[in-house]
Amino acid sequence: MKKWTRTSEIRIAHIMQMMRELRFVRGDTYKALALEWDLSERQARKLTAEASKRVLAEVTDPERVRPLLAETLAQAIRKAMLASEFNSVAQLARVYAEILGIKAAAQTLVTVTPGERTPADARRIVEGLFGSGAMPAPTPTPTAEEKH
Repeated sequence: MKKWTRTSEIRIAHIMQMMRELRFVRGDTYKALALEWDLSERQARKLTAEASKRVLAEVTDPERVRPLLAETLAQAIRKAMLASEFNSVAQLARVYAEILGIKAAAQTLVTVTPGERTPADARRIVEGLFGSGAMPAPTPTPTAEEKH
């Protein structure tokens, strides 16, 4: 990686900020900056290329992008809720949960005909779907003799 001077680093940071704010116009802005900073257009293009590489690295790094996306989605959810746009809220919430790695509960339908299955069968089904320990251990039901 090329080592830049302190002044060049400041200029690269300035160009990066312009790019983030969509104020950098490709093919034009570097010329204006060359004039402003009394640089050759070639040197201004080099600074621009470095800034562009760094911004690209930022926007493709999930750990850097995730908080920005989460905050943007949270704001969008708040706006949709205030506008009572509940379909939008649901869609945005799904995307928000996905970005944060939260999985929504899946709906699982199990059909059991009375008399076909025992409580132990139900327990096995639930543990098969959700893992061991998903249900508390059954409490024994006292017999008539034990009650007295």
